[in-house]
Amino acid sequence: MPESQVQESSEPARWPAATLAVVLLLGAMIPAAQAATWSPALDLGSRLDGSHKPPFAAQDSLFATLQPQLGLLAGTGATRFQAFGRTLFGYRPAPALSPGQPRVLSYDRISDRASASLSSAWSDVDSVALGGRYLRSHDPLELGDWSALATSNVTQWGGWGRGSLWRAEGAYRIDDWSYSAVGLQDARSVSWSAFALPVRQRTDALLVGWREHELDFGSQTAVQARMALAGYRRTLAPWAVAQLEAGGADIHYSDGTHQRSAVFGLILGDAQAGPGSRTSGLHVWRDFATNVTAQVAHGLGDGSIALRWESVGDFEGGIFRNPTFVRRGAIDIQDTLARSTVVGLEASYGRTEPFHFIGPRADLGRISGWLERRVRPWLSVRGSAAYLTQSAVGADDVPTLRRLRVDVAIGAHGP
Repeated sequence: MPESQVQESSEPARWPAATLAVVLLLGAMIPAAQAATWSPALDLGSRLDGSHKPPFAAQDSLFATLQPQLGLLAGTGATRFQAFGRTLFGYRPAPALSPGQPRVLSYDRISDRASASLSSAWSDVDSVALGGRYLRSHDPLELGDWSALATSNVTQWGGWGRGSLWRAEGAYRIDDWSYSAVGLQDARSVSWSAFALPVRQRTDALLVGWREHELDFGSQTAVQARMALAGYRRTLAPWAVAQLEAGGADIHYSDGTHQRSAVFGLILGDAQAGPGSRTSGLHVWRDFATNVTAQVAHGLGDGSIALRWESVGDFEGGIFRNPTFVRRGAIDIQDTLARSTVVGLEASYGRTEPFHFIGPRADLGRISGWLERRVRPWLSVRGSAAYLTQSAVGADDVPTLRRLRVDVAIGAHGP
């Protein structure tokens, strides 16, 4: 009789373990004639999780982790394809059901993550870019800066695209949140735009077009904004652009409120940066809410520092059944010591409040630090620690959560 068995956790992932296969499939779509660089990696480690939900006592757990991942970079200078996939497993011994029974080793599918992007440009003004991402996890520390306050499975996925051809350009984006726990609200955001450029010169352009933005919660549309716009764009440098937009909006809320108002926008930054880019820039936009996003990224010797501030109308579902307004600040610092040791620090704090409707408020703070040392060209050792605090006001069924996580891992990396 075997000494041990492997048993899956009681809360399995809804998607199969083929997250990494998505990267392989997309990579196979790249023509063989184009150079491709594969980046496989496998991390083995140990994790200590400390969770505290007042007024209950703190609970600590120690378990082993296994994290396979795969990256791909392919294409020429004009056409580029990037993809990444990662799955994180946790393994811990479980007590035998009765004496003489084999020892059981249970595993937990902590998270799955995948992303891909494809861009191609065949002239200075003609280009197309597509991208998508997927994340499933029940660990709040894996969910970034959002205040989902969930300890059950949360799935985030999104896709975006933009294109420009002669005197026309357009963009589309969709983001979706879904929750496995009963009582938490799914949410989706969809936006698109189409513009004509009656005047387009080397450094200047005039724009006339249309935007739509919709926030859905479950099967109900909470906010829908339709906007007619005119604008002016000027290229300040090969890497920088300024754009002004103004017009009118027709906004509908699910409670029957109908609003017509002026809208405007100011964009300073990199016109070629896609969603999630860390390129420095400023975006001020007014539709059903006044949104401000500012980000500065700067190199410091062998390291970098990035600062981000945003005050935006948002969505995420979960304990929120209506649109929200989020104010959030973050800092990210990385540095290289002695060419083989990299250190990093990330910290953020945000407050999520209801917008237009009545609802709960949530606060989320997190800080994490890590150190990684490359002991061989293909082998590295990494240690990290992260702390998160979440609280909600107006949601009686959501307790305050404090979470501490410490990881130690050794990783083998491909070329």
